[in-house]
Amino acid sequence: MTSRTSPLLSSFRSPTLLILCLAIATRLVHLTVLHILPSFIPLFDTSPLLVSAPSSISSVSPALRWDAIHFASIATNGYEYEQQLAFQPGWMGILRLAGEVVCWVRSGGGGGTQVRMEDVVLGGMVVSNLAYIGATLTLYKLTAHFHSPAFALLTSLFYLLPPTPITAVPYTEPTYALLTFTGFYLLLVKKQFFFASLFLAGGTSVRATGVFNAVALVWYANFGDGGFMGPGGLAGRHAIKQFIIGNLRFYIPTSIIISPFMMFQWYADASFCTKVARSAGEWRPWCDVQPRISYSFVQKEYWNIGLFNYWTLSQLPNILLALPILLVSLVGIFIYIRTRILPRPGTRPSHPALEGLYICHLMTTGLVLFNSHTQIALRVCLGDPVLWWSATTLAFNWDDDKQRGLTKVGKLWVGWCVVWGAVAMVLWVGHYPPA
Repeated sequence: MTSRTSPLLSSFRSPTLLILCLAIATRLVHLTVLHILPSFIPLFDTSPLLVSAPSSISSVSPALRWDAIHFASIATNGYEYEQQLAFQPGWMGILRLAGEVVCWVRSGGGGGTQVRMEDVVLGGMVVSNLAYIGATLTLYKLTAHFHSPAFALLTSLFYLLPPTPITAVPYTEPTYALLTFTGFYLLLVKKQFFFASLFLAGGTSVRATGVFNAVALVWYANFGDGGFMGPGGLAGRHAIKQFIIGNLRFYIPTSIIISPFMMFQWYADASFCTKVARSAGEWRPWCDVQPRISYSFVQKEYWNIGLFNYWTLSQLPNILLALPILLVSLVGIFIYIRTRILPRPGTRPSHPALEGLYICHLMTTGLVLFNSHTQIALRVCLGDPVLWWSATTLAFNWDDDKQRGLTKVGKLWVGWCVVWGAVAMVLWVGHYPPA
């Protein structure tokens, strides 16, 4: 860490207050544009009408698009179809609770009013926007512990300019980001393993890829500050005791992080792999596999998710859309490894406590590139602090933690985020691909 004050911050008494004001401003602008555009852009895909009952097409909420349709349907009616098992229940529970609050307010505090899908969507939008603001502030605090204040501020400003419109709609990513960033902060800064595991488990309950975050905790418990396999670990006659204590420090928290995913698989098993389903001829193939994991089957069956399944000529445009994210991710990983092994004179070596986060980042990047719809990198990046650190590193000329101006990469990054962010907003409102 450094106490050096950057000229970038000299004009601001409180960087967190500045970030908060800018985050609120971006939310207001985003929501305004989101509700103006439907007046000019007709729906290309009328799927929202299947789950909503508006008075007219133009009155369909502009937030009810793509996966938000699944989320709102599950939150309103529960898990009705097998393909819905691809979505973790944590976000659905948050949506339902938010919808209950909106319904209560709408009814004037009275009871007996049924929650409508419109309540769920509106409540989800409120939660997503608040979570995005919270995630931005938490990212700043996490970054400022390992980098200069200027680097942390620029990272947060980049985070407020994402190449996706989903930060204002009822999607999982903003809430996942808030839970994940908070968990990493508690783990790496506060060294609170148990509380960190609770927040990271919350992330897993929202997105299944949250299980990767267990790797960061395991790595830090083993090799981080005070880890039992780090410097000074497993030494002398207390080695066995250190080994046992070190294992206890991550076995229980790791189980907590993974548990939401495993519990939901148990729910899927109990709900779909029943005697009634077998007798009715509705027995599903994944019910014959042990352990019964519905997630991978559903992803492949309904979304063609699988190793290199997306690597086709027809999907090349979608892959190219995510190319800036992928390139920044891979180059950022290379820079981190290089600075850990061969730090350059005049630059500060990367902090070893971050290694686990870079491993998670590499795993997520690999999953998105080789095994998923690659363009989801445009929104998955919201929950990955490493991507934003890499973007900030590449976007500026840094000299001993002082930024010396925007690089050509930085100009391209900002331009791409602005242009594609605007285009993506238009495509989102009209329910045009890609999602």
